[in-house]
Amino acid sequence: MKSCPPPAIATAVAMATGQDVQRLSHFATQMTECSKIFRSLGESYGQLYRSSFNADPVSLQNIEILQQSCLLISHSIDVLMKTSQPSSLGELGSAVSKSLPFRQSSLSLACTEILETVESLTCQLEALPVCHLQTECLLRASMTLLKVPFIFPKYFFCSQQATFIKLTLSPSARSPTEPISVTLDTQFVLKVEGVIDHGQQPGLFRDVQSVCLSVTWRAEDKKHQQPVDGKSSRDSVTSLEQTVVPHHDYFSAQFLLSFNSQTVYHVTVSSSVIDSSGILWNTGPQSSLQVKTSDTAARKQRTSRS
Repeated sequence: MKSCPPPAIATAVAMATGQDVQRLSHFATQMTECSKIFRSLGESYGQLYRSSFNADPVSLQNIEILQQSCLLISHSIDVLMKTSQPSSLGELGSAVSKSLPFRQSSLSLACTEILETVESLTCQLEALPVCHLQTECLLRASMTLLKVPFIFPKYFFCSQQATFIKLTLSPSARSPTEPISVTLDTQFVLKVEGVIDHGQQPGLFRDVQSVCLSVTWRAEDKKHQQPVDGKSSRDSVTSLEQTVVPHHDYFSAQFLLSFNSQTVYHVTVSSSVIDSSGILWNTGPQSSLQVKTSDTAARKQRTSRS
């Protein structure tokens, strides 16, 4: 590892910031970017897990341990580069230890080995500056993960369970590109209806206990729009949520939407399901429509002129 910027400048930066790792600022910056990449990948695995309602249990377990491995490398980099507290490793270790079904898998054993090595080295090098020992530990951790064969999702893309939701919004526009006209002095009543399609094997892995509906409406950001009560279009981003229990695979809900500007609003309805264990799954789908608002006085004036 070489010091970049030069030693004199790096020492001054380290003294000013109080972080000895700044002596190796170029290397520290690269390690920080690597940590962000692994953390982002772990978050993506988490999103994949929450959206895989129809996946088999083994595939979900594989996704979870892949997420834990990415977060483990990210936290290990932060701790070894002394940009994070060692306590974060303990929290991550408790999450890994809870993964009981993974104890016999090669990836879970590799994660446990990496966690123990990083924790031991962190205690030994707590009072020492960043040196080659930290980089060697990260190299060993990378090699430990690379030696583990990739887990291929055997049944992830098979339709063993095919539970889907179909949404219908009313009122609906005459055409997809035409907005619904609403006056500002009235509330827009949006009715959401849905049907749950279970496929050929309903409830094979998990059942739908309830459906969570979320409605979000946002005004178009146009310079010529006229705000009401001094509120700009940025203040008109609003959302409502409602949880309904389906009866015979059918559910419905109503929302009252208020608008405060003369413009076109984009209304989006998204759905997610809650299973019998109380776990929320981002299954979708999403439906959207456009609402065009107008002032009552201006409409009456145009009508009288005509």
